[in-house]
Amino acid sequence: MDNKISEDDVLAAISSLKAKGLKINIRSVRQEIGSGSFATISPLYKKWRDSQTKSESSRPEMPEPLRKAALQSADALWVMAWDQLADTQSSELSALQLAFQQSEIDQEVLENELWNAQQQHDELHVLLSEAKNNEKELYDKLVVAKEQCAHYAAELKYANEHSQQLQSDLSALKEQHGQQTEHLNAAQQQFKDLNADFDGLQRQMSNMDIQLAEVSSQLILEKDTNQTLLKQLEDTQLQLSQQQEKVQAQNELLESQTSQMTTLNKELTDALQDKKEAKIALRESKNLLLIEQESNRLAQQSIERMWQGQINDLREQLAKLNALNQASATPEGSV
Repeated sequence: MDNKISEDDVLAAISSLKAKGLKINIRSVRQEIGSGSFATISPLYKKWRDSQTKSESSRPEMPEPLRKAALQSADALWVMAWDQLADTQSSELSALQLAFQQSEIDQEVLENELWNAQQQHDELHVLLSEAKNNEKELYDKLVVAKEQCAHYAAELKYANEHSQQLQSDLSALKEQHGQQTEHLNAAQQQFKDLNADFDGLQRQMSNMDIQLAEVSSQLILEKDTNQTLLKQLEDTQLQLSQQQEKVQAQNELLESQTSQMTTLNKELTDALQDKKEAKIALRESKNLLLIEQESNRLAQQSIERMWQGQINDLREQLAKLNALNQASATPEGSV
């Protein structure tokens, strides 16, 4: 924007101020142009003032600030003083006029510095407002973080309660498994006993076969004896059949109990797996909670350091601004 301000813009602004009857200085020229910095406008304005000084007649007009202070009577005194001192002190008067013009320029520069200081003060005020807004946002984030911590704590509590329930169920399953194991051991013992009885029956059958062979050799001689032996054999076979049916029933019962034991073992395995998964989930939840707590602690420390740094920067800027205000207030009062 400053590169677009030309000498023609400055001259046009000065002509407009003259037409409006306003005071001509660097600030009024800048306000008339509507843009540009004092550093850009000041050399162009000084060039115009120098050209005005060179082009003025041997008896220049009274400066505008003195004209406003003395009005017509001061103008007459000025003309008389100039006529008396024109021959002997023209060079000194020109030097005084230049010094007066330079003092006006210096005053305008001081006003420019004061204006820049005011701009810096406004910018610092905006920065302070932004810092307060950032502080509020950080506080809101801290509140949200605390709520998340509370949520994680509730989840951890629920996980602990669920783990205790699983442990209680596991204890009950272990007790039930122990009872089923006892029943299975009793059934196995009964099965062994039945096998022993079956072996005895087989031995009896072997003995009966031997007896049958002996009886068969005597059938011709003793028909009645053979009939009796045949009846005994039938009874023995009936007993054997009955014993076989009992053994079959015991085997079916044993298979049923074995199936129940297999089911209980599977349930116990599933319960142990659920407990293992619950412990893993609980450990992961604890790790996540610890990570979240550490992250919240680090974020809070970072926020506090950043906030303290911004406050220190603002204090330094305010101190510089106060120094600038004091430095600019002293020359302004003297002018």
